[in-house]
Amino acid sequence: MQEKLDKIKNYYNVEYTEDWSDDLDWYIYSESTADGYEVYVSHDNKTPITIEDHIFYYENDLSEELGNQTADDNIFKIYVYDMGEYWFEEGINDIVEYIDDQLEEEENK
Repeated sequence: MQEKLDKIKNYYNVEYTEDWSDDLDWYIYSESTADGYEVYVSHDNKTPITIEDHIFYYENDLSEELGNQTADDNIFKIYVYDMGEYWFEEGINDIVEYIDDQLEEEENK
């Protein structure tokens, strides 16, 4: 896994952390609703959270969201509530696959 994280850092200049800090660029975490359901939040901690843009009802949607935020040129450090979660590993694998495809495409030019 560390090799994949290093590849992402070298390509996108993005790091992931499980240590919350107010000065990070993006946050992905879970919250409980008033009636006990778990939802997942993805936002920048600077703008108000909107349900349609920042709330996910299914954890497996977070892997694609991780890829979207990793590719954003303005994001350098992302908080992830648990890097051992399946969605995180799936997202990392997808990002590395994309990087490999891009590097191969550049080599073939």
